[in-house]
Amino acid sequence: MVGYDHSDHSVRLWNLTEGREAHRFEGLGKSELQPMMLSSDGEYLLYIDGYDKKRVRLRGLKNSPETLLYAGHTETINTASLSPDENWILTASDDHSACLWIKKRLR
Repeated sequence: MVGYDHSDHSVRLWNLTEGREAHRFEGLGKSELQPMMLSSDGEYLLYIDGYDKKRVRLRGLKNSPETLLYAGHTETINTASLSPDENWILTASDDHSACLWIKKRLR
């Protein structure tokens, strides 16, 4: 489960089986909650950038703290999701376009 805390602008990943916080993300943006998607293997988090909503980020969780940036829209992105095989990222924006991105590998 992913939760957002407005008081400190952090996003928290919860392990519901153990009832504890598994990971906390700082610096994702100081704005309202953005759509997020956790990969099926729990390796990375896809989210709309809280500082520039015209781009999305793919952030490593376990083996890599690296964050990859996908930019190209000219207006706010409304949604971002991973394909079922998690090899592609699809974004849709207020610029009346949808972009299909090849998901790069995190190191």
